[in-house]
Parts: sequence; C-alpha cells; structure tokens
Amino acid sequence: MENPSHDGQQKMKKYLCIFWKWIKENPGKFFIWLLVSAISALFVVFMLVIISDKVANYVCVLLDAKNKNEALKFIGIGMGGLLAAIGAIAVNRRADAQVKNNKLVEKGHIQDRFKAATEHLGHRRAGMRIAAYYEFYQLAQDNKNLRKNIFDMLCAHLRQITNSSDYKGIGKPTEGVQTLLDLLFKSEDKSIFQGLKADLRRVNLAGADLVGAHMPNTDFTNACLIGANMRLADLHASRFIGTEMYGAALQDAKIPFGLFIYTKLNGSNISSANFQGSRMVCADFRGACCDNVYMQLGFNILPPGNPKACMGGVFCNEIYDGYVSVIRRHVGIQGNVGEIHFYDDCHGLFKFQIKENSNFIRKYVGEKEASKYDKYMEIHEDNRPHDIKHGIVLDAYTEKDADKWIKEYQKAMGKKNENN
Repeated sequence: MENPSHDGQQKMKKYLCIFWKWIKENPGKFFIWLLVSAISALFVVFMLVIISDKVANYVCVLLDAKNKNEALKFIGIGMGGLLAAIGAIAVNRRADAQVKNNKLVEKGHIQDRFKAATEHLGHRRAGMRIAAYYEFYQLAQDNKNLRKNIFDMLCAHLRQITNSSDYKGIGKPTEGVQTLLDLLFKSEDKSIFQGLKADLRRVNLAGADLVGAHMPNTDFTNACLIGANMRLADLHASRFIGTEMYGAALQDAKIPFGLFIYTKLNGSNISSANFQGSRMVCADFRGACCDNVYMQLGFNILPPGNPKACMGGVFCNEIYDGYVSVIRRHVGIQGNVGEIHFYDDCHGLFKFQIKENSNFIRKYVGEKEASKYDKYMEIHEDNRPHDIKHGIVLDAYTEKDADKWIKEYQKAMGKKNENN
C-alpha cells in the first residue's frame, strides 16, 4: 500500500523543480513577481492597520513606531519604493524594446544597402561598380559581422572581372580594379579586413600599384603579377604557386614564410626583400636584381638536427633600369647565391630536399609536374645544378629564353618599346 505522505512529498518536489526551472529561465519576471507580491502584502497590512487596532499595535511594535500614523507612514514609504522599482523596470523594458526595434530597422537598412551595392557590383558602367566598392567598404566599416562576406565577395569579383574577355587592364589595371585594390589592401584602417585571407588565384594584376599593400596569407596561385609594383608590401606567408611575376618590383617587401613553387621572377627586382623562412621549389630568379636579399633559414625544409643553411645573396649589383634591358644584358650569365654554410652531411640534406620538393610539387601543383621534377633530378643525379638543389633557378639562360620572357612581359604590359 502506497504512503499518501510520500506521494505528497514527491508531488511537492516535482512542483518545486518546475518552479525553480521557471525562475532560472525567467529571472526578470520572477523579480517583478516578487515586487508585486511585496506591494500586495504591504497593501494588505496597510489596510489592516487602518481597520484593526490590534494589528496596528503589533505593527507599531514591529516597526518601532510611536503610533498608528507613523506605522502607516513607514508602510507607505515601503510601498512607494517598490512602486518606483517596478516603474524603473518598466522604463528599462521599454528602452530595451526600443533598442531591439532600432536594431531591426538598422538591420533592414543594412540589408537594403547590401542589396543595392550587390546590384551595382554587376553594372555595366564602371562608375556604378566603383560606387559599389565604396558602399561595400563603408558597410564593412559599420558592421563587423559582414566583413568576411564582403571581403570574400570582392576578391571573387576581382578574379572574375580581371579574367573576363572584355577586361581592358593591359599593362595597368583599370581605374575600378585599382580602386578596389586600394580599398581592400591599401586602406589606412587595416583593422577592417585584419586577419582575412585573400583568394586571388588566377587574378590578372599586371602592372598593379600595390606599394605598401597589406596582403598577408594571400593565395596568388597561377596569378599574373607581371610588372606589378609591390614595394614595401606585407606578403607574410603568401602563396606564389605558378605565379608569373616577370619584372615585378618587390624592393623591401616582407615575404617571410612564403611558398614559391615554379614562380617566374625573371627580371624582377627583389632588392632588400625579406624571404626569411620562405619555401622555394624551382623558383626562377634568372635575370633578377637581388641585391641584399634576406633569405636566412627555412629556404629549405630541414629535418630536425640537420644543417642550417644561411643564404646571403647578391645576385647582381646594379641599378635596375627596365625589364627588357636587364633580361638582354644577362643572357648567358650564371647567377650566384652568395655564401652557403652547411654544418652537417650535405649529401644527406640534398637527398631529403629532393624528396620534400617532389612532395610539395605533388601537393600544390599536381602529379604530372612532380613526375617531371623527379625525372629531371634522376637524369642529373651525379651532376645536379648547384642552384636547383636550393629550390631556386639561377643558371644561365639563352637568347631564346630571353625572347620568350620579353614577349610574355610585353603581351601582359602592352608595351613594344625594347627599353621598357
């Protein structure tokens, strides 16, 4: 036979659990409920004091009041304080509701601005597209939550517009493209797009002005940066896989921990650039002006405990006076890497490096190119070029090579003058 008292205790425990859960979920409502209950209790006491002398005497003793009127005064003050608290809560709730309403209105306004900017982004008139760039930039300034979406969208637009068949940016970006580059990467307020990674694969930025640009972690895979001016740019940990950079200006650029695989830097000017910790596999520096380039450590991936390589490179000590003239002047000249110091088994490092280079090419470029690299290194097993071993190409090139590079450069830059 069940115990009635036990059943009652279980029900009471159940109701208390439900009540406690409600309190945790609705603390504001519970507080108002307490205030209303307290006011109700004080009102009942107030009325009883007026009606009953016995209750009045008890309350006077409890409140240490001299008479009934003083007791009523105390109770009235208490009720007034509670009513003021309820009024303050009501005002605060109205203010919160107004803030929420303003946020909804602002959100709707932002959505309208975003929609309008998106429509202008695809407009056939360049002026409307430029207006859209500024609108998106302003939206990113005003709303942190939209920054990544805006940044990714504008990078995708940059890839699309520079690869379209009617793109007119030959040798120099169009006004719209340069404006977009300035907003994304050269803005004085770097915090707007801070920490975002730009996807600029296959983008055509030949002749672009990127002086001092802030572009860390950017992916330039298969991009065209021929003749681009990237002096003083921050390109920390960026990828340049298969990137064409003929005649690019990279003086004093910061590119630590970058990744260069089959990068074409022929005739570029990378004087005083910082490549510390960068990884290079078959990067072509032939004809480049590389005075005082900083390439300490990480130029190769080294196994634990194996030698450290320090490359201090002065490839050519001369004033850079134009892509074509530099390329012509260095036909048949072998480059050099300065001093290289190994403190362990150089042959063991060499074998490790070949394997790592092959793996990198296979991962980032493809199996076909990796097989070509493996075959090349196998053919030259006993007499590998000094430069290939360190991931960079500095050997002499022929007049035919020079003609090919000059032709590609002039096609991208739209120039026919042999002295440019």
